Amino acid sequence: MNSEAFQAVVDRISEEWTTRYPGVHAILFGDQLGVHRRPDIVERALAMGIYLFFVPKNTSHITQPLDEAPFGTFQRLMATEAQQGVIDGMLRNEGTRVVLLEAAYTAESRTFTPGVIVGAFRRCGLWPFVPKRMLAQVADALGLGHTDESTRGVAAAAADNIIQEAAAREKSAKERTSTGSAVVERAVLHAPDALLQQNRDIAANKAV
Repeated sequence: MNSEAFQAVVDRISEEWTTRYPGVHAILFGDQLGVHRRPDIVERALAMGIYLFFVPKNTSHITQPLDEAPFGTFQRLMATEAQQGVIDGMLRNEGTRVVLLEAAYTAESRTFTPGVIVGAFRRCGLWPFVPKRMLAQVADALGLGHTDESTRGVAAAAADNIIQEAAAREKSAKERTSTGSAVVERAVLHAPDALLQQNRDIAANKAV
């Protein structure tokens, strides 16, 4: 990202914003990248009604909720779509030059939906505003350990419940017995003589 590219971005944002919201000023947040703080670009943006703010280091952990889910899903879908596109292109003897662009378009349309974005804001505690969840997200992102309030903590708790239920079902299945010529507990090592003895006992009970 150089100054010319960033200036073009600001100009496009101003064009889109004034078309949709005429007379309303906009606030554009950026990080500490040098081109974001160029005086000439800041002054030009102000003239167009755009206020540029520069958040300090690590602020992005709470001001970029799209990193919580949408971008991860986007990358996964894009990789899958690109791989499939290359395979399809080779099988149909067609070029694969635009595969990445097509994959990105498909992944974006499936990922950046209103429901996904709103959910990301909610889970990060930005909207509705939940300070405790936001602080937990920051601690988690900075490697200070996650709590039950962070997204990772909530996911871990949900996964733990599923694992416990699966373990309970597995234990119940092991404890159940199968009826027939021989009755043995599942997933338990049995000596062959014990199995034969058990079968003889079953046959004797049936004879009685």
